[in-house]
Amino acid sequence: MVTASIVSHGHGQMVARLVEDLAACPELSRIVITQNMAEDAVYPRDQRFEVRRNEAPRG
Repeated sequence: MVTASIVSHGHGQMVARLVEDLAACPELSRIVITQNMAEDAVYPRDQRFEVRRNEAPRG
């Protein structure tokens, strides 16, 4: 089981492109995206994705 974790600091569009590439990797069983600040990124629908949104920026 392989998990990819991505933290975005306002780089939503860049992360969205990366996630599209990662979605093509069958080796990944889970992809966690943490938005460290509010952003309007749209991610592909995939049951392996989990999007977390921080209330306030963290480290």
